[in-house]
Amino acid sequence: GGALQAGAAGRICNGYGTAMYMQGFVSIFAADRAEQPCPVFLFPALILSTPSRFACGVLGAALSGFLTEAAAYVKRHVERHPHPRRLALLSTHAAVLVLGYCDM
Repeated sequence: GGALQAGAAGRICNGYGTAMYMQGFVSIFAADRAEQPCPVFLFPALILSTPSRFACGVLGAALSGFLTEAAAYVKRHVERHPHPRRLALLSTHAAVLVLGYCDM
């Protein structure tokens, strides 16, 4: 079916987490989604195995992207200062790096 509906026990996947699908991209709308492993969000314990968890993962990814852009904006603002402080440069650079890594 095309609609995102949970199968047995509210699952949209087989319950086992994976950080990467070896066969390429997998659609949440695919007919065989209940046989596919569940995506993991950032940490192994965050398995997106239900529609609500999947929705939270999507919102979390969007929020992470927004925070990365906000940190990059602040970093550019700090860099434009005539005499930026090293701590401000270091902390904003580190924030953008960490958030960017999480976004991947």
